[in-house]
Amino acid sequence: MFNAYAKIDPDPDQGTSLLEAVSTKKTANPLKISTLYLQAADIGSFLRVQESVRPTLLKPYHLKERTAEDVEAHFGERMPLIGARAYTSEMKHGTLVAGCLLSFLKNHEAVKNLDGYPVTEEMMPVTAVVQSLCVNPAYAGNKISQLVLSAATSAAQQNGMTNLISAIADDNPASIKAFREAGYEAFARGTDPKQGYAKTYYRLGL
Repeated sequence: MFNAYAKIDPDPDQGTSLLEAVSTKKTANPLKISTLYLQAADIGSFLRVQESVRPTLLKPYHLKERTAEDVEAHFGERMPLIGARAYTSEMKHGTLVAGCLLSFLKNHEAVKNLDGYPVTEEMMPVTAVVQSLCVNPAYAGNKISQLVLSAATSAAQQNGMTNLISAIADDNPASIKAFREAGYEAFARGTDPKQGYAKTYYRLGL
């Protein structure tokens, strides 16, 4: 499923742009949100977005902790890191406000936190996993998670994927809502092998 955002030209200073949209939030200085492939230079900014989310989590396990080494290894396997930058008329370069990892199961030996994923061996080459979706709470209310998930869908298709999945803790209503609004449907249940919480696997067919 796609939303009607226009593709824009790559910005060599900010990573390769994917999709662009203007927020519907009515303010005196409205935000413009641009989603893009992040680069290695953006790793620190991505980790800071994650840290901005942690104080708001209902449970610590609602967002897997990532390190710079984790994200560098992700890049090393040629898997995308998707981000969203927010701009106003006063911002020249914008600020990173959201992101997620897009992991390819064909590289499953390099992807972390995949224990128990209900994916057959036949589906692995065409399945991508959305992991570590996060949005800076200061920018809540701008539908940014939907923009990031739409960008992840576009990136998955560009890389030949036909199946997108994500695992979400059953006591994480905000993430469940975001993925359901993006068209994901529950298709399997599970339990985290390390911490024992119940989780549901959501899927979007492309």
